[in-house]
Amino acid sequence: MSDVFGEFVMPELWVGTEIEVSTDPAFTNPDWGIVVTPKRQSADIWFHGTGDGNWRGGPLEDCWYVGDPRIKENPGIINAQERRGVFRLSKREIAMRAVAGQMESLEKAVLALSKRVEVLERKAKAAMQ
Repeated sequence: MSDVFGEFVMPELWVGTEIEVSTDPAFTNPDWGIVVTPKRQSADIWFHGTGDGNWRGGPLEDCWYVGDPRIKENPGIINAQERRGVFRLSKREIAMRAVAGQMESLEKAVLALSKRVEVLERKAKAAMQ
């Protein structure tokens, strides 16, 4: 993710955000996890490993988002031994955020329609007097 000037922007996170995480900077074999501590430029994550490596899950600290340019600058910092990883939002999280955005748009549309109905009701009432 980047802002209008092309700089990296961390996605909005909160406790419980569902993510995919890997202890490999190339993001191979990602596992499912959740954010336990959102931070300004990273997140502490609890992940549920699938057992394909030596580690079967647990806490990862100061994980970086996949789009963070620091990963390319310092890929060696992302590893299981240091309990650090790289993450992205899960497909389910992305879908839930899209639905939330649609709901917000629909709520605004309903509010605008209800205001129009109120105006029409007032006009109709005034015309009947």
